[in-house]
Amino acid sequence: MKFSFKGAVKSVKTNYGGLPRSIYILFIARIINRLGGFVYSFLALYLKTKLGMSEGDIANYVLLNGAVSMLSPFIGGYVADKKGRKIIFVSVQFLGSLFFVACGILTDTRPEIIPVLLIIASFLYNMVGPINNAMVADITKNQDERRRSYSLIYLGINIGVAIGPILGGFLLANYVKWFFLGDAITTMISVVLIALFVKETMLSNEEMEEAEGGEKMESGFTAGIFIKKPVLLMYTMFAIFNSAVYAQMGFGLSLHMDHVFGGQYGAAYYGMLISFNAVVVLSLTILLTELLKRFRPVYNVALASLLNTIGFGMIAFIGSRLPLYFMSVFIWTVAEIVMVTNSNVFIMSHTPVNYRGRFSAIIEFLMGAGFVVSPRIMSYMMVNFSYETAWKGIGAISIVAFLGFMATGYMDKRINGTASMKGASTESSD
Repeated sequence: MKFSFKGAVKSVKTNYGGLPRSIYILFIARIINRLGGFVYSFLALYLKTKLGMSEGDIANYVLLNGAVSMLSPFIGGYVADKKGRKIIFVSVQFLGSLFFVACGILTDTRPEIIPVLLIIASFLYNMVGPINNAMVADITKNQDERRRSYSLIYLGINIGVAIGPILGGFLLANYVKWFFLGDAITTMISVVLIALFVKETMLSNEEMEEAEGGEKMESGFTAGIFIKKPVLLMYTMFAIFNSAVYAQMGFGLSLHMDHVFGGQYGAAYYGMLISFNAVVVLSLTILLTELLKRFRPVYNVALASLLNTIGFGMIAFIGSRLPLYFMSVFIWTVAEIVMVTNSNVFIMSHTPVNYRGRFSAIIEFLMGAGFVVSPRIMSYMMVNFSYETAWKGIGAISIVAFLGFMATGYMDKRINGTASMKGASTESSD
């Protein structure tokens, strides 16, 4: 097919034109933030090469950091539902960047204190995940607009991620101080953009009372209300399965490449596959968003799980045929795009409007648990059975998730019918 620049521009306008102005600001801010978001990507390498920590100490540190960070979304989601999204988002992001500034200043004189500062910064940064989701849901007015907005912001993240690690690796090797300061500066710039150009998105009580369907206002204990949402509860259960599968992008696949191709080529091939993943995301996000917009989000998520069955499951059978690994990555990257651009749309359309931050935190925590546990199970399967058996297990998990999401869609249709989400917004498409 011949590439058409005009056609590409038209496709971008069709998918991302006419969104609220604040969504475009969030998109730009996310690109800038992720351009400098390299500290945690290179954390293990920094701890080993610059601080001289052993692999065991690094593993313990990463586990501690992860445990601490899993608590912060609950705080962020709760406070954002009570006090507002923007003020909490801007405050914690700015405070987190100050700890990175401190790391840059102290890297030569007090390097032993940096691991502590990084845990504090991580705690602060992880507070904003539920707030981000809530802000997009607040700003958008209907399901189609919400889907396109999440897709655009996901695209922004990947634009930043495609460039940021290159800069991060260079700075870590040559200018450690700027390794931290660069991350801090990009975070501060993104925060300033949001502080100046995005209005407070939290709905007024009057606007919340107008919400209908799954977004209708509720009152009571957060966990109790969450449990009373059978469709969302069922969706979350199978989303944990998907999270466990996607954990193998970084864990299982890297070990498998080393196992099949050896230390000399395994790491290089793995890097090529991850770069290919980024290329596919940047190339196909717009197209897939357009192609699948007519289908219910939960069925799109089910499709993603089915693709994961093929993409991850085929690794058990392809041996050392490198081109087939690129085919595998292509398939599960398509699944990743479909998953990310539809998941939050479904979640927010079944979340009470006054619990958006807190429900996002609960789901993020549960999915994080699946992400943490999965590598341990995968390593057990690899050691005690075989790598091939482990990947067959991942394929089986994806099949279960596919069936579960299809059942969730059926339950949703029976309980809530086919009515579209009718969310409110604090602002027009300014």
